[in-house]
Amino acid sequence: YYHPEVTLVLGGNRELKGKAAIFDFYKVVRAGTKREIKVLKCIPTPTSMAVELESEFLALVDDPQYVEGLKKGDRRWQNTVVLYEMKDGKYFHIRSATFKNEIRRANA
Repeated sequence: YYHPEVTLVLGGNRELKGKAAIFDFYKVVRAGTKREIKVLKCIPTPTSMAVELESEFLALVDDPQYVEGLKKGDRRWQNTVVLYEMKDGKYFHIRSATFKNEIRRANA
């Protein structure tokens, strides 16, 4: 599903090039959190797609990488808009922007 030259840009400031870099990044995310994703809206075209995602991260450890500032049991809800561009029927260029972050502490 990823094009060999895929690029993922996270929040406009972190760029991951290639399938291996994307998989390695999400391995780190999964090591410290459990993530559930809901697709709230999807607008597809033949060569691109815009998606609004709602993610819930549950911290499995204190201070998980990527989802900083959480302690074990805390939750973060994050809404993002992701733009997918396709090439040869595969994801080629992916850009995400976060527009909502909410943290709920486990002991609050």
